Amino acid sequence: MAERFARNPDVLLTELDDGTAVCLLPATEFHFKLNRTALFLWKALEQGPLPASDLIERLTSAFRVHSETARADVDTVVAHMVRESLLTVVR
Repeated sequence: MAERFARNPDVLLTELDDGTAVCLLPATEFHFKLNRTALFLWKALEQGPLPASDLIERLTSAFRVHSETARADVDTVVAHMVRESLLTVVR
């Protein structure tokens, strides 16, 4: 079974008028700015955990980019969000 990614339920998020967002992880008091791509991926996980392949497919469709570009973006964003505890890995 492929790894799936889920939101950390403790993260607080505020969307900004420019299509980006700011989120806060209260446990660490660190805040992060999410660009449009990261916010899109965050919203895609609203209904529950998804594998990277689903995130790539959704990103490809929504932003009309090649799958290789979407894969690189998903890999980069998800790895950063997992490292910063904004997302968790579900096995």
